[in-house]
Amino acid sequence: MTVVAKRVLVFQVAATLLSASVVAAAAAAISKPGCPSECGEVDIPYPFGIGTDCSMEGFNITCNDTTDPPKPFIAPGNVEILGVSLVDHELRVHIYMVGQCYEQSGNYSTTSLDLPFLFSAASSKFTVVGCSTLAYVVGQNVKDNAYASGCVSYCDDAGGVSEGPDCDGMGCCQTSIPKSLVGFTAYFSDSLNNSQVASFSPCSYAFVADKDWFRFNKSTLFPDFGDETNYQVPVVLDWAMRNQSSCRDAEADYPNYACRSAHSDCFNSTNGPGYLCKCSQGYTGNPYLEGGCQGTPRPSLPICSITPSFISDGRINARQISTSANFLMSIYA
Repeated sequence: MTVVAKRVLVFQVAATLLSASVVAAAAAAISKPGCPSECGEVDIPYPFGIGTDCSMEGFNITCNDTTDPPKPFIAPGNVEILGVSLVDHELRVHIYMVGQCYEQSGNYSTTSLDLPFLFSAASSKFTVVGCSTLAYVVGQNVKDNAYASGCVSYCDDAGGVSEGPDCDGMGCCQTSIPKSLVGFTAYFSDSLNNSQVASFSPCSYAFVADKDWFRFNKSTLFPDFGDETNYQVPVVLDWAMRNQSSCRDAEADYPNYACRSAHSDCFNSTNGPGYLCKCSQGYTGNPYLEGGCQGTPRPSLPICSITPSFISDGRINARQISTSANFLMSIYA
């Protein structure tokens, strides 16, 4: 068979090169040297920290070791931390919801945050549970601009209550919250008469919570829902370096620049002012620590072409291809 084409096949040796890459020898530390790296079952990565000189300003954590297991809290205050994400720059915490049962009135719940924390608009929603229930949420953003919204849920008999799990306005409703929200108050309106629904919807609840946490069912219309949750709900907070408004400003102030690892990159915050630090591609660990990001950069992958020298009598010479691939591996090993 006569070969007329100078090249008959082009392929990448990605899998081969990947198997020849060097794997990082050890995992990077997540906390400052000499500082606790966890509280109970929750990891505490720097810039968070427990104790003197273990955290950046605004990221101090207190660990309550009188409980089993111990529980971490944002210091100062009583906001319990459920989890910290260094990659997504999120903090999952417990806050209180407001509940109101038949013949009660005037109940409300207020939650306020201090920078560097903001409520996550992408991961949280304002949710109202109940029949003939109208609730409002009012608050302010990081620039002190006022915010107000509301949500109404209506069902005039037990048969009209949604089966769930989604909120469709018949037993519960949901609405988005804005970016840059630092505090809010949730409360009920007394304008709706709920005496006719008291037999199947005796209680109402309103809260800002993790949008993936709440799943509606008819049992949430009763007092047990508040009792079982201890009137606490999980919510997601976004955190960032707020001492500068952007990466450009932060890099110009290098002594206070938070991205300390040589293999880290800076990204502007998408919720409020500030910036985030992340390990560069091919590295993992903690970008806020010197030497915190470890790994191997992913090399650009060469294109390996099969030319006529790889072909004999119209057949591909596998031995020559294997030899060439091994040569490339030796370069990137």
